[in-house]
Amino acid sequence: MLIWRIVFGAACVFNLTIGASLLIAPDQIASTSGQAPAPDYFYARTAGVLIAVFGIGYAMAAAQPARQRGII
Repeated sequence: MLIWRIVFGAACVFNLTIGASLLIAPDQIASTSGQAPAPDYFYARTAGVLIAVFGIGYAMAAAQPARQRGII
């Protein structure tokens, strides 16, 4: 079970980092990836929220993998 806690913990950190960066600075993420900044950041911020929600799910799975088997 320890390996799964590490894997889900790493996925949690990754998804929360990407989700938060899309919420806070979508124009910098676009310029870093070589894209032109969008005139409206609705879709980027929506994607950030959805990615962060996956991060929360991974945090729940990392905390108690056996109990949260249904979301895994």
